[in-house]
Order: sequence, then structure tokens, then C-alpha cells
Amino acid sequence: MRIRSAIRYLRAMAVQKRSGPLDWEDLRVFVALARAGSLSAAARALKVSHATVGRRIAALEDTLGRTLFDR
Repeated sequence: MRIRSAIRYLRAMAVQKRSGPLDWEDLRVFVALARAGSLSAAARALKVSHATVGRRIAALEDTLGRTLFDR
């Protein structure tokens, strides 16, 4: 339930900023990171590198203009 409300919040932020549509792949990575708790664990779950997870999260944060995770 919390993940759904987080996604709704992220979509609303993108609309407010008017920065363009969200990339659904970035949201998929966001959800994996929120569930896993670390870049490495999310990367293993998604079968990608931790650098890819980091880039996707950075892109999402840039789109929203907000920091989503403390590094």
C-alpha cells in the first residue's frame, strides 16, 4: 500500500514540475530500491548493475527535482 501512495506522489510531483512524463522503468527501479533497502540488493533483484540502479534513481530525482533517498 505504501508503494502505491509513493508512486501517486511521484507522479503528482512530475506534473507540478511539468518536467515531462515519468519513465516507468525509473519507477520500477524506485520500487525495487524501496523494497530492497540498498542499491546492491535492488540491483540483484532486478538483475542489473548497482550503477544502473543509481543512474535510474538519479534520473528520477532529476525529473522530480527532489532527493528521494539518502546515499
